[in-house]
Amino acid sequence: MWGKFTIKGSSELESKITAIMKEVVSTLKPLLPPKNYRALILIGGYGRGEGGVEIQNGVQKPHNNFDFLLLTKNLSDNQKLKNALDSAVVPLVKKYDIGMDIGMIDYQKLRRSSRLVMWHDMYFGHKVILGAEDCISSLKKFASKNIVRQDIINLLVNRGTLLLINELLLQKCSLEDEVIRRLIIKHTVKAVIGYGDALLYFRGAYSWSYAEKQRLMQSQSVDSVFKKLYDEMINFRFQPQYENYLQLDLGKWIDGLLPQLANVHLLCEQKRLKKNITWENYLQNAFTHTFSANIFSPRTTVKKFIHFTKSKPRVSFGNLFANLGYRCCDPRQILTIIFPIVAYKIYDGDARIIENILGTQDNKLLIPYLKQWSICGDSNFVHFLKRYNIELVH
Repeated sequence: MWGKFTIKGSSELESKITAIMKEVVSTLKPLLPPKNYRALILIGGYGRGEGGVEIQNGVQKPHNNFDFLLLTKNLSDNQKLKNALDSAVVPLVKKYDIGMDIGMIDYQKLRRSSRLVMWHDMYFGHKVILGAEDCISSLKKFASKNIVRQDIINLLVNRGTLLLINELLLQKCSLEDEVIRRLIIKHTVKAVIGYGDALLYFRGAYSWSYAEKQRLMQSQSVDSVFKKLYDEMINFRFQPQYENYLQLDLGKWIDGLLPQLANVHLLCEQKRLKKNITWENYLQNAFTHTFSANIFSPRTTVKKFIHFTKSKPRVSFGNLFANLGYRCCDPRQILTIIFPIVAYKIYDGDARIIENILGTQDNKLLIPYLKQWSICGDSNFVHFLKRYNIELVH
């Protein structure tokens, strides 16, 4: 009916996931007036047919959340419907012990959207669970590999922020709790894969398929250590084996990965900025690029002017255009640019600038950064903090 959901899953698991999808349809369909939606689609790993498979007590089960996207139309109150859908799947989440996330976007807005990496991946890797079968296949522009370059960096930073969240977990939670240790491992796997995906894109070898990206990485002339690491993480994504990592000193493990990830990040930024930059001159170059990017686009210029008028901490990068670029950034852009200084602990002159931006001192960047991330980076992070009873205080 929907094809395979996994690479490693047995026929029994595939049948189980199919049954779950049918139950999702029967649960949500009564809440969806035909006049208000085009389709409900399954995206992410299971939408690609590459979902994770975990073995517990000799039995296969889905490892990752099911990610759904509802394509709406003529809908005046998205939040009301989303709340209803989220509440409706709670019994299914408990019944099957698997997360179900439901996103929503107006179909016409999706049609007008830029070529973001998530839309490219969705175009090739999705399953229509309910509604118009051709709703995604008709959006031909997302088939292009001409993805917005900045969006790839956004993806890298989004995944990299999981490492900062890991640092927070290591500080605030007990590692005697296997749930926390497994969460840290899962975050690290997602981060490494995100870095590898970005590297493949900037080397002209991106694919929507994890299996194909795994193959493509092996053909790249990149650091052999990172190549092996990426391969291991992709294998983990397909069929996680936590026992290989649970006994590690997770803090030391992640610290050992940071230099490799920092190198990958720098390579990607060199490609994006088209300059042989170093971390020492990165901030100046990144903010200068922000000022000059899409300078002939009226829409972009208006956005920059609006952000220029917003109040920001006063900092100086020793360069007029870098200063102007900083002033023109929205809060999320600023977080994306300063992320490497925080994540890779580049405590040189730039750290003082980042302290001013985040309103902190003494290289205490983690908590202030994550506070801003909860506001303008990922709104769901607040729910994560509540779930694990974590307060963002030093």
